[in-house]
Amino acid sequence: AFGAALIGLETHHYFHTQRLDSLTFSLTEWGVLTSLWLGMAVAMMVAARRWPLRSLDLGGVLLGLFSLGLALLAQGIGANPAWAHQWVGETLFFNRLLLVYGLPALLAVLAAREMASRERKVLPLFFGAGGLLLLFLLVTLEIRQAFRGAQLNLGQATNAENYAYSAGWILFGLALLVTGIARKSTALRYASLAVMILSIGKVFLYDMAHVKDLLLKSMSFLGL
Repeated sequence: AFGAALIGLETHHYFHTQRLDSLTFSLTEWGVLTSLWLGMAVAMMVAARRWPLRSLDLGGVLLGLFSLGLALLAQGIGANPAWAHQWVGETLFFNRLLLVYGLPALLAVLAAREMASRERKVLPLFFGAGGLLLLFLLVTLEIRQAFRGAQLNLGQATNAENYAYSAGWILFGLALLVTGIARKSTALRYASLAVMILSIGKVFLYDMAHVKDLLLKSMSFLGL
């Protein structure tokens, strides 16, 4: 507990050198903080295999679930750059979104694999689902960044951007399906189904009404 508190305070001190009591958290700080806590949780889970201590096992699980929930609330809702004023960088793909969403998603997947290796049934689903949600946010926001630059809350969505969301989600769903088949994972195949259903709903309910370009609308249906 003191180790997790130390990581949290040192991270906050790095971003607020003069005012440690500041209650303002940037998107980048949330990404670094949740990644460090998730990394600590995974390390504790791995260490519990070598040193079977209840404190390591239970502490790693609790810290991991807390960190993942915090990431989904902070990066997914509170500080989401789609509506919050947050700078994500000008570079395509290799920008702060990878740190803020990609790294926590990777650590959540590692936690899910560690729990699955111990034949836990429920915990791998929680960590895996959280990691996939962060990956879905990463794909969506990377597409948005490609069209809007460093400030994702500015500007209006063009026809091309709306089409890119549909195409990106369908490709993401296909990637999950292929991975699920290759790894013989039922959970990944269900996740693929959920993404594909969302993509179908967007094409029929949103693209039909908002995408005015007939070519893009036709491509959306053909791609689907």
